[in-house]
Amino acid sequence: MVSSDEPSDESQYREALASMENGDDSAKTTVAFFKLSGRGGAEIDEEGAVELLEERANQNDGRAMWMLGLCCEFGIGTESDQFSRALPLYQQSELLGNRIGRLLMLVNYGVVGARPAVGAMNLREDWNCLLFCRSF
Repeated sequence: MVSSDEPSDESQYREALASMENGDDSAKTTVAFFKLSGRGGAEIDEEGAVELLEERANQNDGRAMWMLGLCCEFGIGTESDQFSRALPLYQQSELLGNRIGRLLMLVNYGVVGARPAVGAMNLREDWNCLLFCRSF
């Protein structure tokens, strides 16, 4: 439940979209999140979201890195499953101090980097479960 002093998903999406259109590159990660999740009235656009995440990851945005890692690991918005790209993205995200990058690396790869059997993600549901991560 969103408290009355927290902005709604729709207002957060509109604000991030306006900021991005006004040249604020940092807003691209938030816009990508909404495009992946379909929250806030955003139209689902996985390929467009991945383009934004690629751009932000190249600018050392740790949050964009772990989100892009998930997309690569599970072939969301990418030409094919780019599993081999995911671990380095999670590692770089962790090095930038992003706790979610570390968590994804440890959960998906363990300490030694061996990937256990992982079921397919339902990103519509899983992105929504990761809402709490947006501030990390």
